[in-house]
Amino acid sequence: MHLSRFDDTGRRQTTSDRLEVRRLTRANRLWGSNGVTFGPDGRLYVAQFLAGQISAVDPVSGDVDVVVPLDGPVQAPDDLAFGADGSMYIADLTPGRVWRRSPGGAYTLVSDQVSVPNGITCVGDRL
Repeated sequence: MHLSRFDDTGRRQTTSDRLEVRRLTRANRLWGSNGVTFGPDGRLYVAQFLAGQISAVDPVSGDVDVVVPLDGPVQAPDDLAFGADGSMYIADLTPGRVWRRSPGGAYTLVSDQVSVPNGITCVGDRL
């Protein structure tokens, strides 16, 4: 017999003496994390796909700041990278877009023709 969350009739079984479901981590401000990279300021930037935002973590203090908020143009940030000039490039997964966020915070749509952009990198001074 193998472990399953369904009973013998195929119905979902919410409890079982064979399985234990428990949370392994505490809830945190970086839920839905996916792509991560260090920025030019030394902070760790985290693309939070499920949260729809990008946060920056100070590795010394542990402080977390939202730098690309949920109510901005980016909907589903999956990954990010920094260009030589400090611009942040963002792979916006489900709408199929790539964004540039300038060091000053201005957004520019680089492309809306990328089907499921999952991952991004910058090499030298070009995307």
